[in-house]
Amino acid sequence: MEKKLLAEILAAHASELKEGHHRKEAYLSLFPAYRDQLEPLLGLAERAKGLLAPQKPSAAFRRALGQDLVAAARQVAAQGARRS
Repeated sequence: MEKKLLAEILAAHASELKEGHHRKEAYLSLFPAYRDQLEPLLGLAERAKGLLAPQKPSAAFRRALGQDLVAAARQVAAQGARRS
């Protein structure tokens, strides 16, 4: 039960981080019996989130991907037409 509860707390904290909320202390105060286990994990999650930056593919990559997807769609359509 303890592992499941910790996993649920960490998942909830991760969801909060994803939304931009840093509520480590709130979780620690809600679950004081698990403070020793949660504090390093929640802190690590917050530090990791701070290191991650959204990535935007370059225009050349997006253009090449679009061309590749169109070519693949045409190939699939051609194969379907041959089967009919």
